[in-house]
Amino acid sequence: LVRNVSPTVRPPDQVWRPILPRNVHNPFARQPALVEQRMSLAADLVVFAIGLKSNDALHRACIEARTAPEIHNIGDSFRVGRVFDATKAGYATASAL
Repeated sequence: LVRNVSPTVRPPDQVWRPILPRNVHNPFARQPALVEQRMSLAADLVVFAIGLKSNDALHRACIEARTAPEIHNIGDSFRVGRVFDATKAGYATASAL
């Protein structure tokens, strides 16, 4: 895991931003500096939410590397679908653990 620890990065609980169209430049917007720090987190469960098309390469790589005792392939990694379908599959998989 790589995290930007620059003091110019807004905390996640500060969500206020001016409402401007994407094509309008905000002259007051500060660009955060990039100060990356590698870190690791202990976890019992990891959920990746990436992409909009089916791609199970990460799932296959995790299986081959034996990264965890149980690895489940659900959501768009398994088959492209709707958010409702992915949430339902996630709930069913988590309930079965």
